[in-house]
Amino acid sequence: MKKYFLLTLFLIVQFFIAGAKPATQKVELVLRWKHQFQFAGYYAALEKGYYSELGIDVEIIEGTPDASVLDMVSSGKAIFGVGNVEVLASYLRGEPLVLLASIMQHSPSVLIVKESSNIYNPHDLVDKNVMLQSDERGYELLSMLYNEGVKPWQLNIVTHTHSINEFLANEVDAISAYITSEPYFLETYGIPYRLIKPSSYGIDFYSDCLFTNRWLVKQNPELVDDFVSASLKGWEYALNNKEEMVALIVKKYSTAKTYNQLLYEANEIHKLINPELVAIGHTNQGRWFSMANFLYQQGLTEVPESMDNFFYHKEPNSNIRWDWIVIFITSFLLIALLGILFYVRVGRAVTRKTKEMSILLTKLEEQNKRIGQINTQLLSAREIAEENLRDKSTFFAGLTSELKNPVKGMVHAANELTKPDIGGAEKEQLIWEIRNLGDTLDHFSKDITSIFILDPSAERISYCKTEPNVLIKNFADKYTKQHSLGKEQIKLNLLSPLVSQKVLIDKEKVLRSLDILLSNALKHTPGVKAQIGWSNDQPEMLTFWLNDNGAGLSLEQLAQLNQFFSDPLRSFSKGAGYGLTLVKALVHLMKGTVWVTYEQSVGTTFFFRIPFIPIDTLLYLDSMKVFDKDHLQRIGYNRLRGKTILIYEAHLNNYILTRSMLEGTGCTLIQASNMEKVLSVSLGFNGISMVLVSVSVLSNIDISTIQKVRNTNVDMPIIANVTYHVDERKKYQLAGFTDVIQRPTSRGQLIFNLLEFIG
Repeated sequence: MKKYFLLTLFLIVQFFIAGAKPATQKVELVLRWKHQFQFAGYYAALEKGYYSELGIDVEIIEGTPDASVLDMVSSGKAIFGVGNVEVLASYLRGEPLVLLASIMQHSPSVLIVKESSNIYNPHDLVDKNVMLQSDERGYELLSMLYNEGVKPWQLNIVTHTHSINEFLANEVDAISAYITSEPYFLETYGIPYRLIKPSSYGIDFYSDCLFTNRWLVKQNPELVDDFVSASLKGWEYALNNKEEMVALIVKKYSTAKTYNQLLYEANEIHKLINPELVAIGHTNQGRWFSMANFLYQQGLTEVPESMDNFFYHKEPNSNIRWDWIVIFITSFLLIALLGILFYVRVGRAVTRKTKEMSILLTKLEEQNKRIGQINTQLLSAREIAEENLRDKSTFFAGLTSELKNPVKGMVHAANELTKPDIGGAEKEQLIWEIRNLGDTLDHFSKDITSIFILDPSAERISYCKTEPNVLIKNFADKYTKQHSLGKEQIKLNLLSPLVSQKVLIDKEKVLRSLDILLSNALKHTPGVKAQIGWSNDQPEMLTFWLNDNGAGLSLEQLAQLNQFFSDPLRSFSKGAGYGLTLVKALVHLMKGTVWVTYEQSVGTTFFFRIPFIPIDTLLYLDSMKVFDKDHLQRIGYNRLRGKTILIYEAHLNNYILTRSMLEGTGCTLIQASNMEKVLSVSLGFNGISMVLVSVSVLSNIDISTIQKVRNTNVDMPIIANVTYHVDERKKYQLAGFTDVIQRPTSRGQLIFNLLEFIG
């Protein structure tokens, strides 16, 4: 009997040992990209046996551009996956996904632009070629654009090739990348660059988050717990042993990156995970709620009634072990021992459930708090919307008032003309008044168009050759005569003629803006003294300003106006009125900025800053020998005198060389350092005689721009000044060029070549 009892006891003990040490379970982990240090924690957990110690056999699957990690996990084809904000977006659309751990506390996603570009912020990306993911994989960068008031359709989005070649070849102006990867290449080869980070514009999302499907959480929470625990342990090891893990990746996982490149990536990833301040894998639910709320506000996702199912918490296991019941019945002699074991097991379950209930209550409190915050935000948004509506109503009331006076004046003059006793001189005066009022209404309609235009590119900038000193002086003289002002009422602050220069700007919009600002100053304080000036305090930017010594503005008015001027989404403000609203619209069309200051001893000063295009006017000397010895007999070189040549040259030194070679011919040169300026000048300035485009390789030139320039003026010569392959003339002509000339060349040969195309 004792023998059978011991045998039974042995079998039951073996049963419990087997239950305590489960059979190995096969799982798959799908990465979001190719093998690199970005996933080092999982390699460490696999290689160091952290998974196998818990009975988990893990297969790590490399990500590809074509395979969707989300689809594989939500459909059950894979158990675990690594993803970014797209995991949240998919959950909000109803996919059964569950977040397990947030590995990177800050995202590595950035936009890279070249340091030589004129792109400094998201607004500068408008009309630029930008390579990024336009689907949910690019939500973080798209969120940055939305947050800054830039819509994706305002960019020329190029499908991402997952290569930096197009960026290096200037085929795209900006490219989405990881701060942990692409900058290493640019720094290694000495290519200057600039980063546009979402975090600089209020977008700070989690990245590389571990997730699974809801089915696994319900069916096997112990497996989920064990996998997360081993993975976080692996990440801790990887961050503390970077060199070892880099060597492992090079040897076993990836040959696409070098040792130094992976080590660079490891150090950058360490900063993003930030284990010294935040526990690895830590998740702040409030940040996820904020992310969901932002995506919803931008129309990128829908928000469900609750996000509680998105965050991992174990469900009670409902599987019944019938073999235990059989053993309990057949092992009557061990009922006491099994009772104790059962009691301990139930006690643990109760403790675990109590802890889970406590966590759930904490989550509920946090969610209620978040709901309260959202309600507060909604009330605030409603108040802002109502205020905008009131501002719009105030604006239209002022608009109606502005319109009444010229209309009444025209009706009155027309009625006077119908009287039979109107004399010749009086009749001419009335006709002049009607014409003048008609011009006022015409300006008024253009002003309204400027204010309400939605797309700045729809109204082209009308470039005009201007010298700022002359522009401001003529404006002040004309305004003084028209309004019968005193001689000392308008003072000018002009730069030295040696500093001043001829530039290309939209002269009419600048004059209209100055007219409004000066009229506002005189209207509010008759007899006020005003001062007008300009400066060239930034490269390729002109700043115009108007100061008056009137009553001035309060701090509240200053703050309200500057907030209105700086907000690209606000068209109206009750504090601005018709005139300042129009100034903002005009300057915005010129791609500029407006602001206002007030100092008690100085007065109120309005500023607006706009970009300009520099012009070089070369002195013409009849006695100058312009040809070298091989071309002394050529005649007609003076035909370049008075011509305007638009030169595209990205490198300033090369442009200076060309300018020196053409000095003495009497022509005017307009420099364009990028193809965008070539197009804008061609569209807005009618005085161009020729376009000279510097080309090293034809593939580096934006052919579509050349063709647009060609379409605007079919007869204007567009000459390719090429370094190589001059014999491929047909290729250049098919691309839109008139012809090809060789560089480098002699001064005489260059002038002779240009004379062949100048009419």
